[in-house]
Amino acid sequence: MNSIIRHHVWKRIPLVRYSSRTKRENRIQVQLLRDFEQYGVKGEIIEVLPGLMRNTLYPNNGACYIIPKKNLGPRIPVVKREKQVDTITQQVNEVSKTEIKVQEKDVKEQKPKSPISIKGLLFTKQDNTTNENSIEASTNDYSLIALDIKLGDQVALNLSEKLNKAQVVSQILKLTGIKISSSDLSIQYGKVFVDEITEAGKYRLIISPEFSNGERITKALIVQ
Repeated sequence: MNSIIRHHVWKRIPLVRYSSRTKRENRIQVQLLRDFEQYGVKGEIIEVLPGLMRNTLYPNNGACYIIPKKNLGPRIPVVKREKQVDTITQQVNEVSKTEIKVQEKDVKEQKPKSPISIKGLLFTKQDNTTNENSIEASTNDYSLIALDIKLGDQVALNLSEKLNKAQVVSQILKLTGIKISSSDLSIQYGKVFVDEITEAGKYRLIISPEFSNGERITKALIVQ
């Protein structure tokens, strides 16, 4: 008899199933009245659990309830997450543009460095009016390496009349674009050093400027 009664009692108790949808409906809408790093930004409407609203967001006027049925709507202008992202992107772009302008200004304000002089080398800023195929230099200041490269292995000149050192220097200037001093040039014919070229033959040009600390270049000179 007792077993029959217990059976009827259990039969009357309804079974209740809780779904994820039921839990979802427990969430409420609120509007953030100030920024919360982990939840959202001021003005944004989000869905949260009642406990989070009650214990964290609502205190100190951090958020307000959104309940349309009770005429409880947003207190401040609504901010959407997409708009927030666009605003941040725009701010980043503005900062990048500002940094680029500052860098360009710094580059313009930088003063050019002094020429670097290394035994036999000289790097200087060329004037815009200087021929691109020539190297600007004074009689006391030029690059031996550049001169060596431009002269090649040998120099050939035509002899219509005798040539002195000044005329040979002029020919070197035409060939290389580099002006040297007559005092830096020595002309050797056989074992003899000469100041003028009076006949065709094979000569040696020795260029040894004072600033080179004893360094020099030697080129074969063919006079026809």
